[in-house]
Amino acid sequence: MPNEIQTESTATDLAELKKLFGPPPVLSTESTDTYYAIMAAFVKCFAPGDFMVQMFMKDLTDSTWDAMRYTRHKTLAMERKYRQRLEYKAARAKEAAQRKRLAAPVKKDDEDCTPVEKRSFELLEVFESSADDLKKIFDTPPTELDHARALQDGIEYYERLDALLGEAIARRNDALEQIGLYRQVLGHRLRGVSDDIIDAEFSETKPEEVPLVPSSVQNQ
Repeated sequence: MPNEIQTESTATDLAELKKLFGPPPVLSTESTDTYYAIMAAFVKCFAPGDFMVQMFMKDLTDSTWDAMRYTRHKTLAMERKYRQRLEYKAARAKEAAQRKRLAAPVKKDDEDCTPVEKRSFELLEVFESSADDLKKIFDTPPTELDHARALQDGIEYYERLDALLGEAIARRNDALEQIGLYRQVLGHRLRGVSDDIIDAEFSETKPEEVPLVPSSVQNQ
């Protein structure tokens, strides 16, 4: 099939699938264009010719999309746990800076200030020093040990995601198997119909039987 015709056919099939099955299962943080690009790739590979295969295209796309999501969130789970540890570390550093500053003696040049002013200056210094400390904490790149600790902290959630990933892959493989079985059965039926047509055509055009012995000989 020429590329132009195949592209047009894929676009037509994709438009029909959108109309049949409605909005895709895409989150607001995900790409609808990517979802339909995956569906278009499956349509191009399998060229659905009837409603059954169209349903399989939907199942294939959805299960593949779920597998991609769970794979992505396995990575995000470790990054999130690492981020939570950074936030905890930053909160501890901020508390330590406050305690240290509040425990420090008041400078002589602050003696003429009112208690409210002193307190304001102290809090401002705490904020400025802790802001620098927090920036250092969040700007430090993670090590492999940091991510290993994050995986350890979130291992139960990671395992649930891994189980969901396995289920999505199983659904995708099942859809692929169903397509093969369906087309095998359909092909067998089509061959049977084709054979019946050929047999019918042959019986209609079969020439009349010619006697092996000429009629003149038979009359003698």
